[in-house]
Amino acid sequence: MLHSVLLLSTIAAVAAEQCEGSSDTNELMQHPNKHKKAHRPAHTFESGTQICFADLCVSPSDAPLFDWKTGWNSFLHSEGSEGRLGLDPLQGCCESCDAVATCSNSEKEEHILVEHILPFMLPPAKEKPVFLELGGMDGWHETNTYFLEKCLGWKGMLIEANPENFKNLHRNRPNALKISSAICTNTSRVVFGSARAAGRILNNHPRHLSEEDTLPCSPLQAFFDVLGVGQVTVFSLDVEGFEPWWGYQELSVLESVNWHRVKVGALVVEELQLDRDQQKNKDVRRLLKETAKLEMLGVSCWKEVACDSYWINPLLFDHEAAKAYLRRHPFPSEKYRVKPETACSKASKTVL
Repeated sequence: MLHSVLLLSTIAAVAAEQCEGSSDTNELMQHPNKHKKAHRPAHTFESGTQICFADLCVSPSDAPLFDWKTGWNSFLHSEGSEGRLGLDPLQGCCESCDAVATCSNSEKEEHILVEHILPFMLPPAKEKPVFLELGGMDGWHETNTYFLEKCLGWKGMLIEANPENFKNLHRNRPNALKISSAICTNTSRVVFGSARAAGRILNNHPRHLSEEDTLPCSPLQAFFDVLGVGQVTVFSLDVEGFEPWWGYQELSVLESVNWHRVKVGALVVEELQLDRDQQKNKDVRRLLKETAKLEMLGVSCWKEVACDSYWINPLLFDHEAAKAYLRRHPFPSEKYRVKPETACSKASKTVL
């Protein structure tokens, strides 16, 4: 259930008033200093934006005095879902944690991250590792972070703009922090159409449309700042399917980050290979190289017109060792076998 919380000054107050009787959320929301004064976030957010800590959802526009940074720190230090295979709606999807293929629905991106990149984490990246995913839809289909959360015990953020997908995401990934918002370079509202399962973000907000026709849209940096996020270990960015509609494409997302304030350890970004995508792909690569200070590890294609490029931060990962490993063990040339009709897919249909 989504909780609506208005003008609360501390997370302890939220827990007491909204989450009484929920042991997991109470544990998450314990406040180390009940008298600490909360401050208004530096950014403004459109109505409809939601940030969900476990089962507690709060709107920054409705609760500007909520203690966001304490909430994020409490979330990072709360109990994870590592090895708890039977405690979420997707329990049938994770057969075991012995290998990525037994507990992932990724085409192959999560497999590459786990097998080719994570072994080369440097000590600064190993402290409370965090993932961020844009494009994970309902938390199972197309997600690249389920193994990281379920089997490695990582904490992470999942951002989804489509309201229907977000409802399923909120249910399917109870142990992740979820954000309901589109991502833009400037705070605004964008028109949303649901002609596809993923939905479409079409353009700026025409005056004749109501808020029911539009979605809130904010810079990614706004969420980093309000939560106090300074480092993301793995960032999965897969929003190509939304192009060419304004406001939700890889370049716009990356341009909405202040790369002087946030470090990203490893990043996977989809690159479509159609003629219209070539300049945008070049612009994305230039930004990641020159502004984000990331080094490209390699490219893997899972069909003729769809590839992913993999990037790592030399400050957080051993880039040279990862390159040497890749020369001996190339990225897989094809996507991993699609899971057959199993208890997982049958269960997920009832969940979704």
